[in-house]
Amino acid sequence: MKLYQFILLFGLGMLTSCESFLKEIPKDRFIDENLLQSDSDLDAATAGLYNSFVKENGLYSHWLYYIDNGTDDNVTHYTRANLEADDISAHEVVANNQTIEFIWTLFWEAINRSNSLIHSINELNDPSISESAKITNIGESRLIRALCYFHLVRLFGPVPVIDQAITDRSQAYAGPRVNVDSIYQNVIIPDLQYAENFARDFKAGQRGRLNKWAAKLILSKVYLTMAGYQYEPSTGTWFTLEDSRRQEYYKLARDKAEEIILNSPFRLETQSQNDKTPAYGWVFDDDNHGNMESIWTIYFHNAEDFKGAGLASRLSRLHMARKNDFWNGSTNSGNMIKEESPDLAENYILPTPDLFKSFEPNDTRKSWGMLTNFTSGEGVMYGFSPSNAKYIDPTLHIHGENGNRSGVGNKNLIVYRIADAFLVYAEAANELEGETPTLAYSYLNLIRNRAGLKAIFPGLSKDEFRTVIRKERRMELFGELNRRYDLNRWNNFEEKYSNMITIYEPSDNIEGEIKDVIEYMPKHTGSMNSMYRVFPIPYIVINRNAEVTQNYGY
Repeated sequence: MKLYQFILLFGLGMLTSCESFLKEIPKDRFIDENLLQSDSDLDAATAGLYNSFVKENGLYSHWLYYIDNGTDDNVTHYTRANLEADDISAHEVVANNQTIEFIWTLFWEAINRSNSLIHSINELNDPSISESAKITNIGESRLIRALCYFHLVRLFGPVPVIDQAITDRSQAYAGPRVNVDSIYQNVIIPDLQYAENFARDFKAGQRGRLNKWAAKLILSKVYLTMAGYQYEPSTGTWFTLEDSRRQEYYKLARDKAEEIILNSPFRLETQSQNDKTPAYGWVFDDDNHGNMESIWTIYFHNAEDFKGAGLASRLSRLHMARKNDFWNGSTNSGNMIKEESPDLAENYILPTPDLFKSFEPNDTRKSWGMLTNFTSGEGVMYGFSPSNAKYIDPTLHIHGENGNRSGVGNKNLIVYRIADAFLVYAEAANELEGETPTLAYSYLNLIRNRAGLKAIFPGLSKDEFRTVIRKERRMELFGELNRRYDLNRWNNFEEKYSNMITIYEPSDNIEGEIKDVIEYMPKHTGSMNSMYRVFPIPYIVINRNAEVTQNYGY
């Protein structure tokens, strides 16, 4: 099949560093235009763009989920000598941290592939390929490119801008870093606006592909981000735009979110079809992979467009608690991992005690989402430290899958869902001048009611409602790659980190019978240097490109 030709052309191997990316750039474009002979060829080529996201060591199957470590939500609990992700959690990152290099490299890999495909499509003169197919696939390519840049500017601040296919390694990351506002205005927003008009619409058989509604949701989040605090790399300070521009962006964010809520085919899942799973958990259940809350799901299981592409996810391995090192109670029989294979679940990414304790009583997002025990098919209960249920499959770690104990699984991954649009609307509407509209409360309460919580009635002050919204974003979207970005745009990263709860108490054990209490976050110092709110530009980039300066403090 030509799909596999395209995927091979786009490279299946995991690049081991930025250095390898610089060395392995092919002498010609990634895409051989002679392979693009039909509309289906274009669709297959565009599917290949997702390789940097979804391969076993890809961004969304592995590396990107480290970015919220070191916030008040996530912590790396199990330390290994070579675990540089632990440095993110402890705010000890340096410019040659390989986890940061992987993240940087894979985003640029995806940007270059998008540029290559856009160039190749624009060069096509084959009359057998329709103009609509060209436009649609350019839209999806530009959407992928915009998503990459949106992550990059929030993680690193200003970055070089490359909008053409790289054909020589000397061109990699060429040029100086470009002002973030300029990247938003000239790259990210135009790409997303093109995509919301011309990228593919949602189709049930193409859930693994980004669509125009994902473009609209990302665009609403871009506007919300631009209205918040932004980073100045030379001084390490955070600043806001003038109030008139902030108000403009809040309005754009609100209106774009409402467009999704009112006009998209997506809706909140409010009814579970499983007696053991609340509606919130049903959203993430693999038996409900066709749910209409998810705007973009990466399919490792029932892979649809990517069937047979060898997809696998390390997220279950990253999020699963290593051993019964916290609850340690008589009601929990045994360790999560059998003694003969103690290293399979490595708990690189675990919820902090602060997140665990922040849920309101009876919040089903905690009872389902903070997994503390699992009963096997043999009736044995396994207890373990709280883990994020959105990404783990306990059976994979207890029994392995088909006898395979690698910890590499195929659990689907929801990246964007319409619940985020409700919260974007509520936050943006509250920040606009004048009284907060009742509709903002209504949208917020749809989220709360689904979680089993009481409604928040209108009448709060702007500051009071802001506090409610910010907490609701945390409780609803925990683990979904929002916390670092939210804390930065709100400019309260250090405050939340410095004041968070770091120790569990016996009363936290919902199963009871706890034997002891441990210091869960031994590296937490109670404070952090603000420089760690963004990552350093990888050393290899600085070394190769004299025009690229380093972020303040690194």
